[in-house]
Amino acid sequence: MGKILHQDFKTKIFFIVSVILITLISFDIGRIFLLLKYSSIFTLTNIQILKSFLYSIKFDLSIMTIFYCLPFVMMFVPIKSIKYYKFLISVICIMFSVMLVIMIGDLIYFQELKAHITEELFLALSDLRFIIKYSITRYWLILILLLLFVYCIYRLSVKLFKNFYNPKKISVVKNTIASVLMLCVIFLIVRGGKLYGMPLGIIDIYSLTNNIQEVNIILNGVFTGAHTFVKNETTLKNNSDIKNSYEIVRKYLLSKDEQFLNDNYPLMRKVTKQNLSTSYNVCIVLLEGWSFKHIDSLNNTDYGVTPYFDKIVSESVVFNNAYAVGTRSMFGLYSIFLGFPLIPGFIAENSSYTYGLELKNMFSVADIFNDKGYYSAYMQTSPVDSNKFFGIMAKTNFRMQETFSEDSIPVYMRYKEKAFYGYDYDLCMFIDDKVSKLSKEEPFFILAFTGTTHVPFNKTTDEFEKYPRTTEENKYLNSLYYADYSIGQLIEKAKQNDWFDDTIFIFVADHVPNGIEKGNSLKDKFHIPFIIYAPKIFKPRKINYTVSQLDIIPTLAHMLGKDLKFTALGTNALDEKASHCAFICEGNNIAVVEGDYYMRHNRQTVLETNVEKYSDGYKKLEERVLSFDKVVSYSFKYNKWFE
Repeated sequence: MGKILHQDFKTKIFFIVSVILITLISFDIGRIFLLLKYSSIFTLTNIQILKSFLYSIKFDLSIMTIFYCLPFVMMFVPIKSIKYYKFLISVICIMFSVMLVIMIGDLIYFQELKAHITEELFLALSDLRFIIKYSITRYWLILILLLLFVYCIYRLSVKLFKNFYNPKKISVVKNTIASVLMLCVIFLIVRGGKLYGMPLGIIDIYSLTNNIQEVNIILNGVFTGAHTFVKNETTLKNNSDIKNSYEIVRKYLLSKDEQFLNDNYPLMRKVTKQNLSTSYNVCIVLLEGWSFKHIDSLNNTDYGVTPYFDKIVSESVVFNNAYAVGTRSMFGLYSIFLGFPLIPGFIAENSSYTYGLELKNMFSVADIFNDKGYYSAYMQTSPVDSNKFFGIMAKTNFRMQETFSEDSIPVYMRYKEKAFYGYDYDLCMFIDDKVSKLSKEEPFFILAFTGTTHVPFNKTTDEFEKYPRTTEENKYLNSLYYADYSIGQLIEKAKQNDWFDDTIFIFVADHVPNGIEKGNSLKDKFHIPFIIYAPKIFKPRKINYTVSQLDIIPTLAHMLGKDLKFTALGTNALDEKASHCAFICEGNNIAVVEGDYYMRHNRQTVLETNVEKYSDGYKKLEERVLSFDKVVSYSFKYNKWFE
């Protein structure tokens, strides 16, 4: 007679199925929240919504089984002790908690991305201490309710298991056969029902639909975040020919008074003629989350919160069709500092704080100035721990001589609340103080990054509470009102100093205020303010062709850098005869805007465009967006960006 074991498959299977159903319901509640909260984004029919919910089951089952896999497998070990199963239940509850935290974070963050988290998870992990502090302070009630909910599930699960668990005698052979069958089912679910080939991944969504709205309903943040983190799986592969891609991009980039230098570095150019003879000062102010549509002078509106900036606009070179490269500050910083777009997959593949840039030859905007004897400094309103970029990159790859953050910037105004991302007025006054102490013979380059217009839009002073704080947009407008005053005071202070006449101010947003902007078009998601203010140097004018943050390095290079070698994926924004478009990184996808035309692409197929299919314009736009993406990836991988 063979050895007898004690097993209760019925209770265990019932428990596992219950866990799966609870998790499925939780994911679907998240989807319902998305549809209700962001109804302006989702314009799907009822049939499309139903289809998306049905398709989602496969992806939900796959990711939850990955999380629950180990305790589920251990469930089938024939042990009689209830303590053993209490331990497994606690592990399952922890996994459930982790998934809920990721899902809730994804739902909150969806307002900024209009997509589920992928590589953003790496950015969050790089600033983990700040994220934890921010989350506990801002979302403490949600976290407490979440813990109580999971604890109740744990207590109920343990109680039910105790009441129903009734192990009975079973032979080793029968137990082994049944356990192997259960393991096969779990394995098949993890793989998304695929018996062979690659297991279910993010890219499999495109075999079901190319509709971005449907993609966002079918997938969930746990699936996209986990697959990005564990497998670096974010995007489809770009199969464009590299030689042809370089030819297309080089033809686009090359403009008047430039020449390419070295085939080993195909994108590196040299400026052959300097447009400005004087070594002017340059101050770039990167505006956190400023919106084109909320600036009255730019969008012909009447919000009344940008009176100072409106006056500056009237004396500036204004780019009416400027676009951000991405939806995160990091995209704007890298584009302006390096002329380098963080293409989809780049952060996941290079997941250190510096994304491997310390190992590559990169050109920095600071290089335009450092070799000419300029003083250079990077300043940000936010704390050091809010952005690892500050401590590691500013002095190394970006080669700024000094760096300053909230911790080293004095407080110049008394505020109602402590702001997570600092205060703009303090930054602006610090810029003036710092510059005023420099020698008159020492030109300067400042890149200052504001922060007050970042969520949660903290209250500054009563003076700037123009709108009742009843909506997120009203809170944003109040923050913008204060930020506008801060910029205005910087300019007023500057006008009182000799250096004002010789200074070029560039005001450009890092991205749109994603939590406020509800639309899903490229213009809604990426259209930003961008002006050059130097009334003693440039006459005011409006420019209507498409420009991008990537154009800032080439523009400065042409202003001040005769014989300067540089690399950037942009052109001189002031040269009306140059080629102009905006390359955009949108979650897992890429896009391009050129004049009135646009195209969204996932590297394999066109997702959306307003260009007639099979036309020459369609082919040209598709070649351009794919070529931009391909040469950036290849140049970085093989260290061909800059000599």
